[in-house]
Amino acid sequence: MKKNKKLKIFPNIIFSVIFIILLIILLSAEIEAQQIPPIGVIANKVLKVTSPTKSYTVTINQSINAPNKTKTRQAIASSLFKKTIQFNARFDLHVGLKAQKETNNNKIKNQKISKNKPTLVKQGSVRLIIDFSKLFKNMNEWQDVKITSVNFKNQKYLKVSAKNKRFSYILWINALNYYVSKTILYINDKKYAEVSVQYKYISNQYWLPDSLVYIQYPAGTRVTQNFSSYLFK
Repeated sequence: MKKNKKLKIFPNIIFSVIFIILLIILLSAEIEAQQIPPIGVIANKVLKVTSPTKSYTVTINQSINAPNKTKTRQAIASSLFKKTIQFNARFDLHVGLKAQKETNNNKIKNQKISKNKPTLVKQGSVRLIIDFSKLFKNMNEWQDVKITSVNFKNQKYLKVSAKNKRFSYILWINALNYYVSKTILYINDKKYAEVSVQYKYISNQYWLPDSLVYIQYPAGTRVTQNFSSYLFK
């Protein structure tokens, strides 16, 4: 009889332990969900730390690496595009970040004459600008917004997924400093581009890009940018 009682008690103990573990997991998940801020709060924090309240200029060194048999690779090979280029960009409070026009000294005088009419081909005319502030300022157009907390390489991120008509976004936002570390863009449910950004802390106030890698699919063309000489106006 005593042995039977022990056998009955043992399963009860196991069940109680499992129940407590499940309860702890559920409570932890609920607490974590409560700690995830709504998208409006996230957007305001991102804009606050990555969009300065005054204009600035920055120098961007850009290189393009395109696989064989792509139009970009052919354009580089035929000197229509430069594989590496340096240009300046200006951040305006109303316009955002925008590449500045080439000065007369930097313009490439390379003309391609056809029988019908002359056309001017500018080397290095591809100047990539990634400005996340425009994306967050149009946040009211987002649909099916989902936010989860994820950990990657000992870093905590807020993973935000959203849709806007035929576009879909997945953004990894640093949960501590609120800058966008990575973004994937889908068009019609097909992966179109991926952007990864490393930041530097400037003026003890703003997180601005230090380096950027843009990959375009399906060709796999890669654009790498390094940022320097930030100058506030």
